[in-house]
Amino acid sequence: MINELFHAGETKTNLPATGQYIFLEKSPNTYIAVRAETANGVREYTMKERETNYVPAGEEFISLSVVNTGEHAGQVVIRTGMGTFTQSNDHQKVTVDNEINLPSNINFSSPQPIYPSSTAVFNTKVQNWPSEYPVVFKGVQKVEVTNQSSPSEVHALAPVVMDGKKSIPSNAKRKGLIVLAPETNQGVVMIAGVIPLHAGGHTTIPATNALSVTGVDGDVLNVLEVR
Repeated sequence: MINELFHAGETKTNLPATGQYIFLEKSPNTYIAVRAETANGVREYTMKERETNYVPAGEEFISLSVVNTGEHAGQVVIRTGMGTFTQSNDHQKVTVDNEINLPSNINFSSPQPIYPSSTAVFNTKVQNWPSEYPVVFKGVQKVEVTNQSSPSEVHALAPVVMDGKKSIPSNAKRKGLIVLAPETNQGVVMIAGVIPLHAGGHTTIPATNALSVTGVDGDVLNVLEVR
């Protein structure tokens, strides 16, 4: 975990961190720039607080460089690790503490469906678990797992710097785009002629086709591709 104090505009490089996911737990500004060093090169992300990004499948970063892109100083907390990261939500977390004394024999006379909850946490203490436990199953036992989904990959594209009419290239394999306008922009960035993005703003666009981009010369549009 990275827990560092950053001044406005400060950059810290080669921070010790390894893993496949990056979770920005706390930030003093709207966005933080993160560079992940992997064996295949550098992966760049512009992240907001409580956002998670993953390096491409099969890669693992070995260090991070972090830039406080905003005007405020404060603590930056980043968590990293392997696999898939699931954010906890204290308002949805259910904890069950119980003591169970089991009978000497369990018989299931019909299929027993199990519906696990992704937010429930069970802390169970069994008092009298024997070394040998006879269990009899009758019929086919049904186990159902719901709400399964594969994590999306987020890839940073080259920033679009305004200089006349620009475009975001098409990609039939992506699920959509996340576009972000830095707070330093001087004007409004117009996407596809109908989507205005003010300085400091961001939005998601579920599009696979190419999109035109226009704005004040020198302004920037950061683009993340979700696959």
